Amino acid sequence: MKKIFTLLTAALVTLTSFAGHKDGRITIFDYSRKQLFIEVDGIRYNNRDRELVLDNLNPGNHTVQVYTYDRYSDWRGVFDRYGRKQYLFNSVIFVKPRHEVFISINRNGLVNVDERKMRRGRDRDWDDDDRDYRDRDRDYRDRDRDWDRNRDDRNDRFDPTRSAMDARSFEMLKGALGRENFEKSRLEIAKNTIDRNNFSTMQVRELALLFAFESNKLELAKYAYHKTIDRNNFYLVYDVFSFSSSKEELANYIRRVN
Repeated sequence: MKKIFTLLTAALVTLTSFAGHKDGRITIFDYSRKQLFIEVDGIRYNNRDRELVLDNLNPGNHTVQVYTYDRYSDWRGVFDRYGRKQYLFNSVIFVKPRHEVFISINRNGLVNVDERKMRRGRDRDWDDDDRDYRDRDRDYRDRDRDWDRNRDDRNDRFDPTRSAMDARSFEMLKGALGRENFEKSRLEIAKNTIDRNNFSTMQVRELALLFAFESNKLELAKYAYHKTIDRNNFYLVYDVFSFSSSKEELANYIRRVN
């Protein structure tokens, strides 16, 4: 009885700590080519831009649905102008106190989920963002130096006589990556697979398109370059990036390692 009372008390304290603090946020980025419909906690958001920000949310579970409509081609299409829902994402997201959850839908309809901790105060948020960018740039420079030091080792592991991954295995790889919602885990799986295989430029391009965040696309492209059998065609990867700075960084990296 005492144990049950202790558990109930702990649960009550947890719920009480969540209550009254609307400090959660969900941000949804829609880069899809299709017309998407977004519902959060049963509310559909029609008049929106590519970026939907839901602020001042209670910490806890929130139901997020992202879907399109598959119109009926038979007589049902006469009476139902929308058709059948095709879900790209239909899940319950747990928003932690003072955390922001990012949901990104890329051009191919692939959904990625990530989160970060927020700071109190808008000015501090901007300061933290600037510091995050500086830290990220420093991480990139450090990582590039590490890659430069390990370049010879990676090139030694590259066997130019091996062909690129076969089509069936590549489709299985894309399927496995597509089932992984978190980009960090998806990137690790991709890099582990790249270590053991060769790829064509077009395969690297397709892998990069499975990522929504620019930094992850860039990291994958740099990593895969050393296992690409037709590096002279690698310029075809550049158009997966949204920012010219990413293209320039990749070009500088390739010039440096060649």
